[in-house]
Amino acid sequence: MLFYRGGWCPYCNAQLSDLHLVEPKLRKSGFEVVFLSSDRPELLYSSLKAADIHYTLLSDSHLEAAKSFHVAYHVDDATVAKLREYGEDLEATTGTKEHELPVPSVFIIDTSGTIRFVYSNPDYKIRLSADALWTAAQPLAKTK
Repeated sequence: MLFYRGGWCPYCNAQLSDLHLVEPKLRKSGFEVVFLSSDRPELLYSSLKAADIHYTLLSDSHLEAAKSFHVAYHVDDATVAKLREYGEDLEATTGTKEHELPVPSVFIIDTSGTIRFVYSNPDYKIRLSADALWTAAQPLAKTK
């Protein structure tokens, strides 16, 4: 399960593109790949740069899941203003006035609901690579 800021985020799009390299291997090894975006449902697919997706994509625009996993944070006014300078409006993409985003995070959760691996970095520019995700997932794979 991967939390990302939204289809408007170039770092998120780069990570999603990188994950295309291992996503088929993850699925073949018994993993369900789920991405949670802060984009509201109406924008979810239209905001993505990749057209051919083979994973589950869900909207978490109110950050209910992100809050449950303790990866939601409040975006300060200066950052909201900076995003607007770049043409990004958090209120428009999330559909709320809360100014919250998820810390880009990766969770590997087994079938019993136990979290087996976590990667979360508050620096949104630093992401878990596809290779690192595959390395973390392999010991937990149903088929190797």
